[in-house]
Amino acid sequence: MVIQPIDTGKIVIIVVFVLFYLRLFMLRGRKMKQERAALAKKLRSVKKNKDAQPEQQNSFYRPRYGITSWWIMGPGFFLMLFGLLINTTTWFPSLIQPYDWVFIAIGGVLFIFGVK
Repeated sequence: MVIQPIDTGKIVIIVVFVLFYLRLFMLRGRKMKQERAALAKKLRSVKKNKDAQPEQQNSFYRPRYGITSWWIMGPGFFLMLFGLLINTTTWFPSLIQPYDWVFIAIGGVLFIFGVK
């Protein structure tokens, strides 16, 4: 097994995707904190009004992540796909083949800003 050396492009892609996942962890933590605060507020209101009937549990599920704008996510997806095509095919000129990582990294940055 031959281990290829890590070049600048791979380092940039790794950093961009680590930042993307850190953003997801940050959003998940914020959402969990908001859910705990809402539950605590609901429990306080139930304790104040002991005579009142507790409300039925809302069965509506809200996902933790959302899309800020499809106008950001769409180009991000296509830029990453384009970078992958440059890397895996010979359809493109050899002048841009060493810079396939630029398209993937820009697409990843767009994904960072496209998730809320």
